[in-house]
Amino acid sequence: MLARSTSGCHGTYCHPYPEAFGEPVLIDYDADKNMLRVEMPGILPLKTKKGNQYLPGKVSHHMSNFITQHGMDGNPCISIVPAFVVFVHHYQNGRESLSLKDYDNLEKKRVLDALQYIHIFFDNPASMVSMDMMVEDTRDYTEVLIAPVSSMYEVLSGLNFESYQR
Repeated sequence: MLARSTSGCHGTYCHPYPEAFGEPVLIDYDADKNMLRVEMPGILPLKTKKGNQYLPGKVSHHMSNFITQHGMDGNPCISIVPAFVVFVHHYQNGRESLSLKDYDNLEKKRVLDALQYIHIFFDNPASMVSMDMMVEDTRDYTEVLIAPVSSMYEVLSGLNFESYQR
């Protein structure tokens, strides 16, 4: 079963994070694999762009709506503990990693806090293994994959490591 949330509102509760604040946050859950996939605007901002300051709020808002809708549809609670969390940073072809800002992983930490806000997983070292990678693509965005640690090798085998083969 695959569930998806793309809108800003489910049920009666809404945060003020309309899609006007940028690209939507897309959430997919594969119950068979117990894997959550969250797609959002790029976490690490390009030097020429600003505007990801609303991202953690948007992520927690969409995650909360997704989980509410997931439960309203009669599905069991999602729990992925211990979790393997992969941040895949997709950037347009031809961009080098030097054109990205890195604020000592503050953006990643804020997004992790927003993702674990609803207790699908916990972001402490005893219950989470995480990694980051960069992939050339046709557009800029960040994809976060959350799966059980026992599925780590399956998740890794589905990732594209071509940009690291230099």
